[in-house]
Amino acid sequence: MQTEEQRIYETHLLPADGIKAIYMTSDGYADQFGGDSGKKFMTKHLKELIVRNSSENPESQLLVLQSNLATWKKNKEQVDDICIIGICL
Repeated sequence: MQTEEQRIYETHLLPADGIKAIYMTSDGYADQFGGDSGKKFMTKHLKELIVRNSSENPESQLLVLQSNLATWKKNKEQVDDICIIGICL
């Protein structure tokens, strides 16, 4: 375990050849319970949803994510904070 004084940060450079966007998410969307069986949405399904809509404009992507989440969770409470950041390059 590192204290703030001991925390080590490293810089990683990733080649951006052909990359059009980068997405970062918290675990909130993937961990949301819902669907017909009341299970978690799962990271795999979130990745598929993002990839499937990645060619849309950012506003459309947001609407798809919001609509899908509402449909998924139905009447279940949101269990965690949800943060998804998309950066178009």
